[in-house]
Amino acid sequence: MGSTDHEDVELSSSVVLIGNEFAQVRLEVVPGPHGDHLRISSIRTGLTRTLSPTSVESLSRLSIGPYLDALETPFGPEPDLAFSADFP
Repeated sequence: MGSTDHEDVELSSSVVLIGNEFAQVRLEVVPGPHGDHLRISSIRTGLTRTLSPTSVESLSRLSIGPYLDALETPFGPEPDLAFSADFP
């Protein structure tokens, strides 16, 4: 596996590993039903998503707002207190 000048990035023909102090992800080009797709895997959680080229392009068109909103609760919406066992 080749390496670039940046110590947190490793390259091969179809895999890139990137990370920082908060996250590490594996980006991999995989065959899909209509061409190559991008598979994104979290090293820490093991969660994986596979995106078509159209989905990746649409992400590039979003403003920064939706990304920031998603980062407020990166593991999903906060539980509704009305249905929490800890709610009095």
